[in-house]
Amino acid sequence: MIPAPQFWQYQHNNKYLLSDDQIARRIAKENGVMISGTIGILWRCADKNIISFSEGNISLTKMIQNGYISPVHNLEDISPQTRGK
Repeated sequence: MIPAPQFWQYQHNNKYLLSDDQIARRIAKENGVMISGTIGILWRCADKNIISFSEGNISLTKMIQNGYISPVHNLEDISPQTRGK
């Protein structure tokens, strides 16, 4: 069984890892596994209009206020080309 914060999703023979753990992300990247984390999930939800960017930024701000260390403070500052890196 895979630990809760690190789960795999298999879809059409593509592998994805959703994790904020840097070691897990490095190993996944080395093995050709696509990666995303909390910020990527929030961004994707906003990009797909599941939530608004404003709602995503409110959630991100609350997470940061509660100790989440984020590389960004505004989801709209993330370009599609930088996601997953």
